Amino acid sequence: MGVILKNNGGLISTILTDVGRRKISQGNFNVSYFQVGDSEVNYTAVTNYSFVNSMVLQPQYNSSNNSGVPSSTKNNVKYPFYLQGNTGVAYGIPYQASSTEEVFNTTTPAGFFQRPSDDCFQFIESGVCYNSQYVSQMGYLQGTNALGLVISSPCAGSSTNTISAGTKVAMWVLGESQSSSCNDVITNCIEPLKNLLFYTVVSSQPSPFVGPFGGGILIIFDRPLPNLYDSPYDGVSDFVRLFFYNDNVANYDLPTPFNYYTNSIINYESVCYPTDGFVRVWNMNIPWSESPAGTAAGNETYKDFKSYNYLGTKEYYGYSSISGQTDTSGTWYYNSFGDRIDVSPKDQKAIAIVHYTNNTIINWYGEKFACEVFDSTNPGAVGQARNFQIILPFLNWHKAPSMSNSTIFYIDPTGFEDFDLLTPNYIQSSKNSDMNNPGIRYYHLYDTNPAYTNGPPNRVGKVFPDDRIIIFDDEEIVAALSYSSNRSWTLPAPRIQTTTPGSCDSDTDGVLNDDTECLWVTYVFKTDYGIQGLHCNYYQKVCGPNLECGGEDQNVIVTFGSEFGGLTQKTVNGWWAKEFYVLAQKTNTTDRPDPAKWKAINFTQLLSDNGYVDGEGFISSAGLTSLNFTISQTNYDSASLYNLSNQVSVRLKNDPNQYAMNFGEETFFHGYIETDIQSTIYEMRYLINLPNTQFTYSSNPTWTLGQTPYMTEIGLYDTDKNLLVLSKFQSPQLRQGIQQAVVKLDF
Repeated sequence: MGVILKNNGGLISTILTDVGRRKISQGNFNVSYFQVGDSEVNYTAVTNYSFVNSMVLQPQYNSSNNSGVPSSTKNNVKYPFYLQGNTGVAYGIPYQASSTEEVFNTTTPAGFFQRPSDDCFQFIESGVCYNSQYVSQMGYLQGTNALGLVISSPCAGSSTNTISAGTKVAMWVLGESQSSSCNDVITNCIEPLKNLLFYTVVSSQPSPFVGPFGGGILIIFDRPLPNLYDSPYDGVSDFVRLFFYNDNVANYDLPTPFNYYTNSIINYESVCYPTDGFVRVWNMNIPWSESPAGTAAGNETYKDFKSYNYLGTKEYYGYSSISGQTDTSGTWYYNSFGDRIDVSPKDQKAIAIVHYTNNTIINWYGEKFACEVFDSTNPGAVGQARNFQIILPFLNWHKAPSMSNSTIFYIDPTGFEDFDLLTPNYIQSSKNSDMNNPGIRYYHLYDTNPAYTNGPPNRVGKVFPDDRIIIFDDEEIVAALSYSSNRSWTLPAPRIQTTTPGSCDSDTDGVLNDDTECLWVTYVFKTDYGIQGLHCNYYQKVCGPNLECGGEDQNVIVTFGSEFGGLTQKTVNGWWAKEFYVLAQKTNTTDRPDPAKWKAINFTQLLSDNGYVDGEGFISSAGLTSLNFTISQTNYDSASLYNLSNQVSVRLKNDPNQYAMNFGEETFFHGYIETDIQSTIYEMRYLINLPNTQFTYSSNPTWTLGQTPYMTEIGLYDTDKNLLVLSKFQSPQLRQGIQQAVVKLDF
């Protein structure tokens, strides 16, 4: 047993006794009485006794233990003060005065990037990338699964030369000279509109190719690479850079931390100095609840995707069933004209769930994300929601000017104060009303670009601060985050309208004949040279007229606004295309489209006839925003079925290639997160009020009537007089006049 040191600022040292902890575990912790005592004072032993310097024993956990022989003990208040006079009752009644305190902090930013300044992001090598020393000439990407690599100098660093099968590769399409292929992504800022593609390594071997910079190897990937073998991309001055990552977040994690209690003895140091368990990588899973458009009979379906087990999480956060919950806000996005498109839970095909599921005994993200209202008198203060940022440096976001300026998402972006964006929303259960006061709290996640003139920003997802969960539900961002979509750019949503056949150069044969027919619409670009990615992941529906009320059958017009800033005509930055198809499928009013029954209507010739295709066959963005694309019964019937396998690689059922990648195989969030965190401290506070006429007589045998007593301890008891809490003063305290002591325990 030790004594209380006097070289600190604490006045009272307090512990829960063994009985108190047992009572908490039994849900039976009720403080009813207190005692004040001077059990560690000897009033007669020393002349001129110095009570200030007198030592007081520390309160011990087993000051009260009633577990039975041989463990039971009662180191209670040995010499209590009497309530009145020098005999009788020695208990008082404490006053309960609990309090709450909110504590805020800023966490270390986590992710695959670092941020040396506000507008600059760099790839991180150390701790997340196990090999970053290789580059390849862009001309070596010829649409096959193989690629020859050479060591990039001066950025070889300490990376190992070994490339392991099954690991993921982020291929950064630089298109720049060898001298800057390292610096532009490691020591300088990442440039916008550079494409980032993910692959899986099947095998690696020494390469017969020996490049001008040495150290050649040959990598076999899980699927074909882009075809960039054409002038000017086959020259030695144009490069791609590769970053090799472990496939599973567990590889970045520490081994499961050891328990506080070992098999043989309590390891006290593990309590006081826990192992550093910070993992700077966030997890990400993309569960699909239906297969992507164009999935054929021989392909794996969404039930085969590896994130299928997260469909329960998708349901919990309100993205599946309609009947399971209500939502005080909902989910929506804006098309390229600023029209709001609402998405019902049953129509949400996929979400990207970003979560921090790592082995650690330290709560790095507190109890929740801090979401305090912005304080204009103290901007940037810790705890404000405005400090919460999700950063995707590689994302070419179609809502940003030139698809280059908005890779950062907020729950409280600056410049939109008139829209009350920080108002909390709630998901409420329709099955358990007891949950609904108020429900599962969340905030929307926004970019910093107005959806229309003087409008609010574009929302892209939801943040659940109390669960420390981030969900991207904008399905184009979900596509860009997917490894298998083969694109890091997003595509805008068109406006879908009906039109009377024969008007606006429309075919006279209407595709929608009554109000029981609906048409689902999206679109896709193709190219035989360049990077070909997934179709647009926004699906929109329009239904026909009621013929009994005088309506006529209708065609459907697809039109685009100016959100193709990333579409270029054969340049390294951005992306390019040679063919354009509108995808469509007729259903009844209640059905979702069948993934295998989408039609692909080719409108490339319309663009060509109007001069929006150049001499090499590349489509310009001007043509897409100038023309109407009309779906009639004629071109719908003549269109071929859309096959996703002709667009991106899709894993076949029972595919013998164990490394063949498919949708849903995302494991880590290839982004960067900054946030403040919040924890709540609940103080159990009991006020020990001592009037000037009570608790002035001690039962200490060394005390004599007329002496002023000193206090050394306070005990809190339940109704059965079991000692629950014991507090000790740092030094004996003089009992005089009206006094109040506060016994506090924090939770």
